[in-house]
Amino acid sequence: MIRRRTTLLLALGLALALGTPAYLALSRAELSGYLLHPAIFALQAAPFALAGAIWLPRRDPAALAMGQWVAVALMVASAALYLPVVADVLPTGGDMIAMAFVGLAALTTLVAVVASLVAQAVLVVRRRRAGADAGPGR
Repeated sequence: MIRRRTTLLLALGLALALGTPAYLALSRAELSGYLLHPAIFALQAAPFALAGAIWLPRRDPAALAMGQWVAVALMVASAALYLPVVADVLPTGGDMIAMAFVGLAALTTLVAVVASLVAQAVLVVRRRRAGADAGPGR
């Protein structure tokens, strides 16, 4: 069940990350030449593929739960970064818009890496505490 929710959260974040440049390219013809490049979509998918590769194959329930928290962090980051663009709250356009999406992809990848490192550190600390509590003399 946790793995299914984690996958759903990653898929929703991925849909936002891929859908935003596609929506802008299709709704604004002057941006299509910049945003329909395959590298833009590959970079947008990278953080979600990275998080999925790190956390979904795990068998430990605690690791799967941490993976779900990483997926939540990515989903929140995606919503915060992409929904204002789709809702036209942030002005978008110009010939550097593709670089903006590369920057957003880099930022989202950084969120995935930092959240994974923090989650792994929490897992290690929990395992050490559990080992110390079950140590000799107790």
